[in-house]
Amino acid sequence: MPTTCGFPNCKFRSRYKGSDDPRHFYRVPKKPAVLREKWLEAIGRTEETLVSQLRVCSAHFCGGEKREGDIPVADPAVDPPQCIRLPTPPTKSSDKVRKSKKQRVTDRTAGNTRTTATMNGPRHPRPLVALLDGRDCSVEMPILKDVATVAFCDAQSTTEIHEKVLNEAFGAMMYHTITLTREDLEKFKALRVIVRIGAGYDNVDVKAAGELGVAVCNVPAYGVEEVADSAVCHILNLYRRIFWLAEMLKEGKKISGCEQVRDAAQGAARIRGETLGIIGLGRIGIAVSQRAKAFGFNLRVCSAHFCGGEKREGDIPVADPAVDPPQCIRLPTPPTKSSDKVRKSKKQRVTDRTAGNTRTTATMNGPRHPRPLVALLDGRDCSVEMPILKDVATVAFCDAQSTTEIHEKVLNEAFGAMMYHTITLTREDLEKFKALRVIVRIGAGYDNVDVKAAGELGVAVCNVPAYGVEEVADSAVCHILNLYRRIFWLAEMLKEGKKISGCEQVRDAAQGAARIRGETLGIIGLGRIGIAVSQRAKSFGFNVIFYDPYLPDGIEKALGLTRVYTLQDLLYQSDCVTLHCSLNEHNHHLINEFTIKQMRQGAFLVNTARGGLVDENALAAALKDGRLRGAALDVHENEPFTWREGPLSDAPNLICTPHSAFYSDQSIQEMRETAAGEIRRAITGRIPDSLRNCVNKEYFMTPGAQQWPPEAHPPEVNGASFRGYPQPIPVSIPPPAPPAETVVPHSTAPPPAHSPHVPSPAATAHSLQKAEEAS
Repeated sequence: MPTTCGFPNCKFRSRYKGSDDPRHFYRVPKKPAVLREKWLEAIGRTEETLVSQLRVCSAHFCGGEKREGDIPVADPAVDPPQCIRLPTPPTKSSDKVRKSKKQRVTDRTAGNTRTTATMNGPRHPRPLVALLDGRDCSVEMPILKDVATVAFCDAQSTTEIHEKVLNEAFGAMMYHTITLTREDLEKFKALRVIVRIGAGYDNVDVKAAGELGVAVCNVPAYGVEEVADSAVCHILNLYRRIFWLAEMLKEGKKISGCEQVRDAAQGAARIRGETLGIIGLGRIGIAVSQRAKAFGFNLRVCSAHFCGGEKREGDIPVADPAVDPPQCIRLPTPPTKSSDKVRKSKKQRVTDRTAGNTRTTATMNGPRHPRPLVALLDGRDCSVEMPILKDVATVAFCDAQSTTEIHEKVLNEAFGAMMYHTITLTREDLEKFKALRVIVRIGAGYDNVDVKAAGELGVAVCNVPAYGVEEVADSAVCHILNLYRRIFWLAEMLKEGKKISGCEQVRDAAQGAARIRGETLGIIGLGRIGIAVSQRAKSFGFNVIFYDPYLPDGIEKALGLTRVYTLQDLLYQSDCVTLHCSLNEHNHHLINEFTIKQMRQGAFLVNTARGGLVDENALAAALKDGRLRGAALDVHENEPFTWREGPLSDAPNLICTPHSAFYSDQSIQEMRETAAGEIRRAITGRIPDSLRNCVNKEYFMTPGAQQWPPEAHPPEVNGASFRGYPQPIPVSIPPPAPPAETVVPHSTAPPPAHSPHVPSPAATAHSLQKAEEAS
């Protein structure tokens, strides 16, 4: 067994000795007593804490050699040498007989303290080291095989430990399963050191061990990042309700539409601005605080980390005020408040925010029905929209799943429509609406609306791009942490009644759990949510790379990220891939059988963007084959998603939630207020100029179509005007034949001579051009 120098801060070991380092060791002298006391004082030991194998290397003596009466010093080149004059040694008494080893062990177990004779007696050349509550020594064996015999017990208490270990073990290693009291420690006959494989040592009676001459050690720095990551994952699961939503899908419940998501995810909350209290600011507490700050938590530290248990102005918390010096800074003088700034009332602030300070009641040119109809197509609650629109429109709801379920009055009279992601509007569906001028998608994605057809029909399509950014980013990171730390599956095991005890069983249950720091996270699509995910991921130690061909050069330097310029490079370099891009005809099934083969073996996949981005058949095959270690999906190709249907029904290592990543009570409120504000701007302003988030402006006038003369712009092209009067037609172009009879809703004027569905300027010009060619 290699010997380590026992002098403080000296780490020389006997295995290092050779031609390059001629140092050697000296034992602590037994007598005379005065010299022994000086040695113990120099090395910071007492008779109770001295162990038999302690040695001091020759580097602590002047000239590298110990002479009679010398006392070791830290550095002979700096510290003055110390030496005392020894008294004349007494003659050895012939009547003193050395105790046998058996007698010395008997004295120790009877309660006697370990004397120097016991500790420095003869020892077996290969001492026995035992792993008490484990069965795997594959890591320890290579380190100890040249100096000790290593064995394992796999015991739950000392009654299960083999007698040979109790009689001969020099060292013991243990996890947190077994507990060693004084009575347990006294059963060991030759034990000198216990190493607790972990940070805590509350399962060992350290006081009794010290009195019996047994050193107790721990591993204080282990698992800091893993525990901090798991703690943050638990916090995110509670806020985002991932466990409960995934369980609902496992039970076969179908969740579709914002209303059902709201009912299922009731209690999900926004994290930013919440207060996180941390009790214990040690290694793990500090790591949790650094990760929590990236999510917008307001951190609170308990008073135990301030001198005297109270925080004073300028105080900075420390880990242990009894050990660490108190820290305090002088705060600058706060600026005086300006008396001319008057705080707006809550009602005024809400009005400004929801309407964007653009609310005007000025009526545009041309007659308009005083209260146009605005319909919520796939919802049943208008309590948020009503206060914003009640003075300019009549608000109704349909709670429909398709246009066949929409009331005829809405199809005939609705000026504006608001919708979630449940319903889909194709060109055929849009043509059913007779008076529609604006659609607001209450959400970011608008792939469920044919925006080109809507533009050609003169219908503006808007979205709410900034809603739920933080909620989706938090949910995406929560899914990533669940995959890495396997929190979801471990919780399921406990729910099923499985008992997991001891490190060996934890290792079997958590097989596949990995350390996050140093892993590479690949982000596809660096928009608002992608950026939010990247900033959160960096706090966990991820190396973040991204692929987004639409962003200008230099954005990666501003954000401190690494950019790759091909999808193949991102897939090849990433340990975990997360999708945050929109769905269009070019990236449908972006993750398919071919691209999955380009990913690293055992990578993770997370999708909180759109279900059509992932080929679920290819994903299921990759999970079953082990090509992917795990996946988490919040969106699916076919929604509402159920486990009993589709290719993912029997896929392993998969977490699914019902398109709920966007939801929190705060985000849904802001999203609906913003959507209602956009409808209000459409009613009181000009379409599309007054709209803040119109996504189909380029389709309002198709290329190649006849340009509409500026002087012929009808007032009803702009949102303030109700489309109730015929449009002016250029003299050079003959108009198409009007229908025999037309009924105009919401109008007391004579019936207009035009089609019930008034097209956009581009569509009208196109039809007139066809009529001219026909004539």
